[in-house]
Amino acid sequence: MASMMLSVMTACAQMPSNDIVAEGETPVRVADSYSFTEGPAVDARGDVYFTDQPNNKIYRWDCESGEITLFTDQSGRSNGMYFDVQGNLIACADMDNQLWSFDIEGHSKILITDYRGKLMNGPNDVWISRDTLKMLVHGVAWSH
Repeated sequence: MASMMLSVMTACAQMPSNDIVAEGETPVRVADSYSFTEGPAVDARGDVYFTDQPNNKIYRWDCESGEITLFTDQSGRSNGMYFDVQGNLIACADMDNQLWSFDIEGHSKILITDYRGKLMNGPNDVWISRDTLKMLVHGVAWSH
């Protein structure tokens, strides 16, 4: 069973160094009731969103309280995720090989279903550069 590991820190701000764990801190297991965690993405506040991919769920870890809550139980079996500049959670929903967007309330909409009339084969990772959406679809990099 996969475990979600997060380091407990006193503030939600990013660490100024390249260290994964802040000096003097120790990683602790905050939960272990997931089948397979994927796609961690951090919002502007510092909350961490992650998927339990085979169970079709996205969870949110609150950086201030340390609480984990269900964000959605209809994630399209999302994998890789990334926040856009508007605060929407963009997710590779590989159940139907699509790219989805979730608003702050967890409501989804489909952004992309195909490329030039062909279905995507398992969208896996997504990131958004300054002006371009980029996605990894089973070994093929894709930009739009």
